[in-house]
Amino acid sequence: MDILYCFFGEFGHGESGYPLIRLGAEAYYRENMDVMDTDFPVEAHIERTEKGKPYFTDIDMEFSLSHSEGIWVCVYSSNPCGLDVQVKKPVDWQRITKRFFNQEELMYVETHGQEGFYHLWSRREALGKCLGSGLFGDIPSLVDFDGRLREEVDIDGELFFFTQIQLKENVECVLCRKGEKRDFMIRELEI
Repeated sequence: MDILYCFFGEFGHGESGYPLIRLGAEAYYRENMDVMDTDFPVEAHIERTEKGKPYFTDIDMEFSLSHSEGIWVCVYSSNPCGLDVQVKKPVDWQRITKRFFNQEELMYVETHGQEGFYHLWSRREALGKCLGSGLFGDIPSLVDFDGRLREEVDIDGELFFFTQIQLKENVECVLCRKGEKRDFMIRELEI
């Protein structure tokens, strides 16, 4: 089972945030010890891909993290995954939409306004993180021809599934997982 860990408060960014990632990974290990084939490494080493996606070099575990205004979330999984969290606040969503979204997505946002913008932006972020390509990678339309958000997309014969997560009011949180839609749990980390 995938587990999404949340932390609310002050946290480090970049390498100074690695201890929180390790803390979540260790908690994930403890909850899934029956399927883990080794003990959790004392100093789990984190590297970044060329495009900036963090990964463990010595643990066979996928993870994705996101943060926004005092909310830190990280999902741990056996499959590639991507996660995005956004505290919803006024933004120039029309300008951003015109710059980054395709025609179907533009129409969706025109219909649903800023709420629609956040639905799409978070899905694009989550999928880009799952793929390791970022928001600006080669991402298919996340809106179908009937103007609805896609719950899954096919990229080169592989399926990617989206799950909307309710963390708090006025917060958009989306999980993207490669391979199959799967249950997940939400846990709060305390340090």
